[in-house]
Amino acid sequence: MASAITKEEIPKRNLDKQQLDKASFVLKTIAHPIRLAILQLLHQHERLSVSEICDRIKTEQSVTSHHLSNMKIMGILSASREGKNVYYSLKENSVVDIISLLESMDVNIGVETDPYLKRIDELAQLEDDWDGYGGLKPDVNVIRNTKTLIKWLRVTYRDVLAGLEVEDIYPVSHGTISVDWYCNDTLYTSVEVGREQIYCFIPKDVGQGNLPAGYLDLNKMEQDIINYIIV
Repeated sequence: MASAITKEEIPKRNLDKQQLDKASFVLKTIAHPIRLAILQLLHQHERLSVSEICDRIKTEQSVTSHHLSNMKIMGILSASREGKNVYYSLKENSVVDIISLLESMDVNIGVETDPYLKRIDELAQLEDDWDGYGGLKPDVNVIRNTKTLIKWLRVTYRDVLAGLEVEDIYPVSHGTISVDWYCNDTLYTSVEVGREQIYCFIPKDVGQGNLPAGYLDLNKMEQDIINYIIV
């Protein structure tokens, strides 16, 4: 973690509206964990292909390519094609200084104070056979997808989170995570999060639930979250 920046090291100047708008634009553009990870990686390696980035930060290529393309369009990254591969690099290295500054901030925000994300991080610490009956631990993709679900709900279905109890996010023996909502002590909607997909189940006897039944599109979730941040 970077050392804290002292008051004396901060340049004393007045920012005009144009500078403030530019700063706001940059912060909104990089305000996503995957994008921050990409920026840190490119700062360390200078130039990487899409597949190399995916391998290092353990993300799907479609999601990673989307983030890379957006940051290129926004002027944060540069890209060059060599044969079938596209290589990305930082267009402006100083953008990484923003990450160092954020790391040096002594504030208690984010995952530590979000009960749902904190609960998911607790589930990430499970080991195989956690239930004594051979239960599989949720892998990194299941953990990531569950966090994406929670963030997506916060953007698209905010009312759902208001009725979600932390203990209703729980592991299932075959390595998935279930997220359940109850209405008058009756199961209302159940979402099962797997490694590559998320499935929403609505019991027939309760009518229409909170969310649409069937498979939920992870890429669309990511896009909804990104749009919420950028707008």
